[in-house]
Amino acid sequence: MPFLSDADQQFLREKFAEGLQRPVQILLFTKREPALFIPGTPDADLTYLRQTRELLEEVAALSEKIQMEVYDYISDSEAMRQHRLDKIPAVLVQSDGTAVRFIGVPAGYEFSTFVQDIFDVSTRNIELSPQHQEYLRNLEQDVHIQVFVTPT
Repeated sequence: MPFLSDADQQFLREKFAEGLQRPVQILLFTKREPALFIPGTPDADLTYLRQTRELLEEVAALSEKIQMEVYDYISDSEAMRQHRLDKIPAVLVQSDGTAVRFIGVPAGYEFSTFVQDIFDVSTRNIELSPQHQEYLRNLEQDVHIQVFVTPT
């Protein structure tokens, strides 16, 4: 069963066609589903991982400018280290060196932020005042910012 209604898919398809400028890559870091399902094992509850993958596949299918790649956190551990990721599911939305990271399922209230980030990365549109942009450009060391949300 799709996450997005037909009307929502059509709306996003039109908005992506109008607004995406550069190609966008969605990188999903997840865990492969085991070939054999054994109830009660740690692999038994892959619900959030599966939901994340299915939702991202739906979004990626709405525009030729959105490409999706899936990485396994064990067999692609070097890619996880390269992107400084240590949790799954992890989602990177990137284009031409600009990237946004999500940890967890970008659903619920976070879905609109996820879609807006696709546009922002594609257009390189930054909705910050020129003063804030200048301040950030002049930072002398990396800053690690985390935003925590709770499903409602």
